[in-house]
Amino acid sequence: MNSIISSRSGVVDKTNIILRKEGKNMRKVVVFCLSFLMALSVFIVPVQAIDKQDDYLKVNYVVEKTSETNATIKIDVKNISDHAVKNIDLKNSIPSEFEVEGNKNITIDSLNSSESKEVSIKVTLKDNISIKGDDKTKGDGGNQKKENKQNSATKTGDSTKIGWWIISLVISIFVIIGVVKSKKARALLSLFIVATMIVGNIGTVKAANNIQKDMQLKENVVFNNKNYEFGLDISYEIENDGEIGDQDTISRGEWINRLVAAMHYEKIEDTLDQPYFSDTTGTIVEDSINYAVAYRIVDLDNQEFHPQTIASREFIAVTTVKALGFQPVEDLSCADAGDITDLKNAYLAVDLGIINLIDNHFYPTGNGTRGLANQALKVVEDVLSSTKVSDTPQSDITYADGVIVLNEEEAVIDGTTLTVDADGKTKGVKVGDIIAVKDYACYKVTAVQQNGNKIVLSTTEPKIEEAIKSMNMQGKLHADVSQFEPAEGVRMSAPEGRSISTPNYGKFPFEVEIPGSDHIKIKGSLDLKITADAIVDFQLGMRKPICKNVMFTLNPNANLEAGIYVGDSEGAIDQQTLDKVKRAFANGYKCKGSINLGKIPLVGIPGCRVYADVGMAYDINGHLKIILTFDGQLGAQIYNDHLRLIHSAKPTFTPQLGGELKTGPEIAAVLKTINFDLFDISASVGAAGQGEIIYRNPSMICSDLTIYVYLNVSVLKNSVLNKFIKVDAGWGKDFWDSDNSPVKANYHQENWKKVPKCTYKDATINGVVIDADTLKPIQGAEIKAINSSDNKIEESVISNDSGGFTLGIRAGVTYCIESSKTGYITCKEENVVLEEGEIKQLQPRMQIKGNGETNVKGKAGGIIKDATTGEGIGDVNIKARVNWGNKIGHVVGEYTTNDSGEYRIENLPVGYYTLELSKDNYSTEYLDIVVTEDGNYQQHGTLNPVSIENDNSELRVVLTWGENPSDVDLHTIGLSPTNQKFHVFYNDKKYYENGELICDLDVDDTTSYGPETITLYKVNPNEKYSFYLHDYSNKSDENSMMLSNSGAKLTIYVKGKYKQTIHIPANKVGTQWHAFDFDSGSGTIKLVDEFSNTNDADSVGK
Repeated sequence: MNSIISSRSGVVDKTNIILRKEGKNMRKVVVFCLSFLMALSVFIVPVQAIDKQDDYLKVNYVVEKTSETNATIKIDVKNISDHAVKNIDLKNSIPSEFEVEGNKNITIDSLNSSESKEVSIKVTLKDNISIKGDDKTKGDGGNQKKENKQNSATKTGDSTKIGWWIISLVISIFVIIGVVKSKKARALLSLFIVATMIVGNIGTVKAANNIQKDMQLKENVVFNNKNYEFGLDISYEIENDGEIGDQDTISRGEWINRLVAAMHYEKIEDTLDQPYFSDTTGTIVEDSINYAVAYRIVDLDNQEFHPQTIASREFIAVTTVKALGFQPVEDLSCADAGDITDLKNAYLAVDLGIINLIDNHFYPTGNGTRGLANQALKVVEDVLSSTKVSDTPQSDITYADGVIVLNEEEAVIDGTTLTVDADGKTKGVKVGDIIAVKDYACYKVTAVQQNGNKIVLSTTEPKIEEAIKSMNMQGKLHADVSQFEPAEGVRMSAPEGRSISTPNYGKFPFEVEIPGSDHIKIKGSLDLKITADAIVDFQLGMRKPICKNVMFTLNPNANLEAGIYVGDSEGAIDQQTLDKVKRAFANGYKCKGSINLGKIPLVGIPGCRVYADVGMAYDINGHLKIILTFDGQLGAQIYNDHLRLIHSAKPTFTPQLGGELKTGPEIAAVLKTINFDLFDISASVGAAGQGEIIYRNPSMICSDLTIYVYLNVSVLKNSVLNKFIKVDAGWGKDFWDSDNSPVKANYHQENWKKVPKCTYKDATINGVVIDADTLKPIQGAEIKAINSSDNKIEESVISNDSGGFTLGIRAGVTYCIESSKTGYITCKEENVVLEEGEIKQLQPRMQIKGNGETNVKGKAGGIIKDATTGEGIGDVNIKARVNWGNKIGHVVGEYTTNDSGEYRIENLPVGYYTLELSKDNYSTEYLDIVVTEDGNYQQHGTLNPVSIENDNSELRVVLTWGENPSDVDLHTIGLSPTNQKFHVFYNDKKYYENGELICDLDVDDTTSYGPETITLYKVNPNEKYSFYLHDYSNKSDENSMMLSNSGAKLTIYVKGKYKQTIHIPANKVGTQWHAFDFDSGSGTIKLVDEFSNTNDADSVGK
């Protein structure tokens, strides 16, 4: 401080000397100026320079239209830094044609780290606004004064400045008057100057503690066909207090936020079913991390990201290189190279100036500082700025020394042959000379032939360095639709009126039939728009060629719709069609290929031309329909001799698929400058995934899908610049795949609409509807699931042409299942309850002909047998109740079996009944029957002795069936407790192990009805035991449906307790029925329900 005072006193002394030498008037002027500047220095405060990046706040600004005259401005402000943000002023720029509800300028006092605040403002278009064309309205117009008045009450800064101006003026006047009259006054003046400068310096130190930041956002919104510009100016303050400086550290999360913000990525509506990292949700990096993964800035090697951990020097350097997309080529060589994880990207970081070596050390694990972050972001800014293309085409080519430059009219070009004048520029042309036809091509002469006053030149393509010294070109290119060349067999339906200035190709229909399939085709259309940007700035006529900036990007907008079609109908519209599609892709068969749609030139820069090839790639296994939209930028740049890929996109898709799918447009383009292949790009973008489609019933198709958008770009496969830069020819990169795609999801669809979870019922009923007299299937019957608690219909389906149906119900809920059709009496089955995930095969719905309720008496009968011996049981008490499944309702009739176990019912009205069967020493059972006019006497039942029901067996299965076929056999296959496989059936009725009975078949009934009972006494833990029925009577008839129509049912007991009854479905072809599997570990029954054929009983189940 003393040195400062001394220095400034010296200044004052010199000033006094000047005053003494000059005249009286000069002294007054100088003194006044010094006094004024002295006072002014008190409040001219230097402001600390900070890069204008959105380092601290994330602001979401939306003008949401609610009608053509009303809108709500929504502003969401979030602190994404590690520091508190204060005095956040939100100043809305609203067109003067709008009325504002409330105050349009809002101040948020402070936001802590990760804290956010949302505000909204409602605006209304004034009634007296007349609409004239599409004029753009900006700013506030006449509302400016009103805004200033509103802002007068808002904190705007230091309110003491006016007072200082007044004081300064008074002091200046005082000094002018007194300084010339007294030496003491002049001394006081000197001291006052020094004191004032010290005070000003103190103010500077205090101001340096405050970091001022600002941002601007704008959005154009159309109301009533007129465009209005809305804007938001944000200013805020960071209290430094010495905590924020170039040498202070930065966290990994804050660095990624700053880097992503600096890259200005297109907004991606990401659809991720779960976050990439377990520790980023709710943190400052939550939003940015999706972009960082999608653009491969960060890897997915770990489950945690550690956003609060200090970023290392290598992390900042390498992520910057990855964000910019540079191709790593060579390793960095430095003193601590062995400590660097990514040597190639570290080399690029140093070479590009992202990071500096310190005494030949990289210090990869050292703490990353804010100074390093700012240095890296400055490189990002420079690189991105180099990609901005002028709207006005520029073309400046300097040809190599000795090149003969002709205008296009000075040469006749026929392939590689040029005809030129014998005089003028081409006089004396010889072999080896280079000729450039301006803005067209370059040629190297290989032969010269004089032809009168013309010279015919044979040529070849020269090396680019032989013809070109430098190029400086840039501009935008658009599709020349008039020159489109469709591929063979491609039909294009472009709208009429297309011209060279319209970049839209139109729709390309495509169609491919799957070889060997039953007229199954891949059909769809691709609607594509495309433009391109190009910058060429390089020098070759030097000792070392320099590729300062060569950039080529394609800007495609693609809308793809593709699907599987069966004949001319879209696939998977019913179960039969879906099965046909599945069969087409059975045994791992895939349909894979590419459809070439055509070639189109893009023009717009003299001397430059782009040829783009467009195609459609597909790799399909199963049913699909995919609708994809891709809007973005694909390309590459050579920046200071380093190659980088460029991509930015906004993809969306609507998938419908089963099996596996990868499909999307392919684009390949080459940038030619005076016929040299300067840059080439090929890209493939689309949707990929796998899924399963389940045909629930005619009203619902469920699909579980894993889908993602893929993107692949490769460049410089055949570029003349390859030899001048360090690059691998044809370098490519999978930007998006199943790991990092920003648009991916595992989700469930119902009827092709996404739902949070499957609303399909979690239990399933299968059944068949047949005529009670003819036993033939009934198509078109309606089956309803009625909730017994409120009598509401929850589900209903229609039986198919085989009489079959599948009905979804909610587990644990009691239902009444009704089946009905005109001309038949409605069948009702009460008390149907299923467990979660259970699939139950109901007893065939034997519909009785008639209309509604009837008093016509009917008949029914059968035999009640002992489940273990197959003998009829006499004196069984039978109680009849109306409807199936009715176990506790009103009894409408009571009967008793005779000595042979036979029962007869002849006094009940035609209809559906539940019989309760009971007898001493037997368990009570229930039997659902029909009573018809003609009478059905094949409705048999079984009873289990109590001694058997309460035994310690693991599983007992009782088979009964009807009159035909006469011989149906029950089989089981499984493993013994010592892992020995056994097969119990009529030919091997008992299986023993170490003298202990493991499984047995009680009796083989060959004369219809059954029962046959298999009992499993000992099981292997967690083993599967499979149960089959085999039609021995018709075993050689592969087209027989006798087994399916036998009325067979399996009554199952687990550990001595009744579990469930499984009924065989009707009208199925096959002599073998795999009925169910028993899981010994869980004690559960899994319905299999598969028919097949075998004529060998020993081969059942194989």
